[in-house]
Amino acid sequence: MKKVITILFLISSFYSFAQNSYIVQGEGSFGLNMPYDILIKPDNNVLYLVNTADAAAQSSVTDIHELSPQGEILQRITLADTSISSETALNLFQVEDTVYVISTGQRVAEKENTIIVMRKLDLQLNTIDTYHIGLELGNCDYLIPMGKFVYHNGLIEGFLSNAKTNGIIRPFFVRLTKYGEVIKLMEDSATMYNHRPFDFLYRPDNLGYYVFELVIEASGSFLYCYDQELNVESICELPYDGPVYVSALHEDDDSFYFAQTFYDSYPYQCFRMAMFEMTAGGEIIHEFIHNDIYPSGVAYHRSIDHCPDGSLVLCGTNNLQNLILPQDQPSQILLFKLDDNLEPIWQRYIGSDMGKYDAYAVRCAPNGDIVILANFTRIPTVPPNINQPVFIRTNPDGVITSISDKDITLSSSEALVYPNPAHHQLTIDYSPAYTDAEFALRTIDGKIVLQCHLTENKKILDITALSPGTYIYKLYNSQGLNESGKLVVE
Repeated sequence: MKKVITILFLISSFYSFAQNSYIVQGEGSFGLNMPYDILIKPDNNVLYLVNTADAAAQSSVTDIHELSPQGEILQRITLADTSISSETALNLFQVEDTVYVISTGQRVAEKENTIIVMRKLDLQLNTIDTYHIGLELGNCDYLIPMGKFVYHNGLIEGFLSNAKTNGIIRPFFVRLTKYGEVIKLMEDSATMYNHRPFDFLYRPDNLGYYVFELVIEASGSFLYCYDQELNVESICELPYDGPVYVSALHEDDDSFYFAQTFYDSYPYQCFRMAMFEMTAGGEIIHEFIHNDIYPSGVAYHRSIDHCPDGSLVLCGTNNLQNLILPQDQPSQILLFKLDDNLEPIWQRYIGSDMGKYDAYAVRCAPNGDIVILANFTRIPTVPPNINQPVFIRTNPDGVITSISDKDITLSSSEALVYPNPAHHQLTIDYSPAYTDAEFALRTIDGKIVLQCHLTENKKILDITALSPGTYIYKLYNSQGLNESGKLVVE
């Protein structure tokens, strides 16, 4: 039985019933894991979709992990088909009593080898049917495992892209019945560039689609407005340099929200996470940018969601040095709740100093709980386990507790105080929901050795005058910020 590190606890809430939170660090069928999607079932259990492969990428399967509201791993099922190669599961969703899993893949040793795989499972995750759906896309070499499928008006619809034998990558739309029949297949045949759709929304009154596409040659992403036949009506460039990993949400008929990672070329030359409310014509109504001296990026596959109270949740990765790939510095899950004008309500950091925590997807449960699918990569990596999937559930305020299991410590807080151990400098980073804070550093016997009033959300302090030893820090204000812990100075 594979070992998992499970952290369970009950938390108080504003609801009349107890809510559950957990962090579960699991293992996939192989050592290289790529999380993709989350499904919150009506019974409040959560399904986490993870593609997993061996280190050489010679073998790959899809795992679905089912966790109870208390964080117990109820089961892990593995989806595999020896007649298919390069299968990548993209989405899972529930329709009545059936769970659908949509994947891309290639048939082994067949001429028409590019397919979509649709699996139907019952609520106990037993396979009901599997459909191999061939696509008549001229000169298609393979499908790019990037895009989105949804259940809409009784049908399954999605945008993907296909790589042609001549090297061009074109987006296409496909509409399927629940029995795997292709009703409509449309390709943007006018494009002569390499396009990869991240996400899409339906235009009001069923007039067509808004599709957020990466255009490789332009080193950036664009909003394509298509009619029902996939003719381009307008194109709008998304804000800032080189935006990628775009997630979108409907707001109303006139505007929508989207989040992205972009490259901040000045002054820090690093990745940034941002969220916008924008009209279809490209006018920015509101924006939120994680403006920090350290890099960040949005969750790769789904970074935003609506909350039951009308607010929005935005999820990403803090101190993101490398997109997806391992790095030599720790990173944390970065979680925000924003109002409808994209003003911060609160911010949380979730992680440890043991490795890279990388956000992949986020969902809000009907009771307001926030569910996150992430990856953990230890620093340094320990082959053959390159990374491990991490399953997180917080209460509606993003709260979980700090707890240790052997050599791994996981925590959730509104602030970071680092490095720890510290030498000459100490960085204090706290939620932008607060405009100021007090910081105090005491010796073990309670003597104050450093105290200051902070008016910036990130501050670097000179601690060269401090003697080596163990100290107690406290970061607080009258608005509710209250973080404390031990700090070692060497």
